Amino acid sequence: MNKQATKTKNRTEGTIIKNRAVLFIGIFLGALIILVAPLSHIGLSKKNESVEKYKAELNQPIKELQDQIIALHSDYDNGIISAEDYVVGSDRINNTITTLKNNNKNLIKTKVDEARVFGWTTTRKFIIGLGIRLPFLIFSIIISMLIARDKSRDSNLKRAFFLLQTSCYAISFYVIIWCFWYVQDYPLEVYWYAMLAFCVLAGAFTTYAFRYYESNVYKIIKLKGSFLNFIVEIRNKHYKPILRKAMIQGLYDEVYQEEIKKETKEFDNRLRDKAEELIS
Repeated sequence: MNKQATKTKNRTEGTIIKNRAVLFIGIFLGALIILVAPLSHIGLSKKNESVEKYKAELNQPIKELQDQIIALHSDYDNGIISAEDYVVGSDRINNTITTLKNNNKNLIKTKVDEARVFGWTTTRKFIIGLGIRLPFLIFSIIISMLIARDKSRDSNLKRAFFLLQTSCYAISFYVIIWCFWYVQDYPLEVYWYAMLAFCVLAGAFTTYAFRYYESNVYKIIKLKGSFLNFIVEIRNKHYKPILRKAMIQGLYDEVYQEEIKKETKEFDNRLRDKAEELIS
């Protein structure tokens, strides 16, 4: 049993190391998100390229009209046209420019709305909005992990922790959902109350699920250890001593003893496989 105990111990230590590695990777990714998310907008354009290109296209006719005013002024300076013709011509062109600019404002507004990213005017603004809100959720998970390590049996303290986690998850879900929300078919207040109610319920559910998972994982680990010890105890303190005494006292003939040894070996292998399944 020494070899099996050593192997079982190594498997257990391997499982512990694996769990610690997964936990470390999770913590590292969380820290990376907290560090990078608020700064991920750096390097992105401050303007929407498609909107800027559309503005340039709309401004082209205005630029051409402005060039005509410059040409009229040049003709007036050179005595080609009279002052009256210059004033009349420039006023007419300016009126056209004013009309185009007013029309362009509505066209640009429509283009901006079409080019929005989840309601944000540019991708940079969307990334800024999401980047400063995403750490809220990571901080909430960190708080849950820290609270999970608290073994206090104080019921009032547990209720306070539950309320704290629910509040953290609720505000985290709220700000993240708001970052993606851009449809408005009803009054804004309706969305506020609906999102607030949903986020509180989602926060409470997440907190309960986290606590349930932590509690049951601890119970399962404890149960595995107890059951494994029970199996080893049955094998070493009850099953093998009884079998050894029976064989020493010659209760069975040699052929039957060989069959018993074979079955015992199969039983040991089966027991070892089950023990490895428990700790894997």
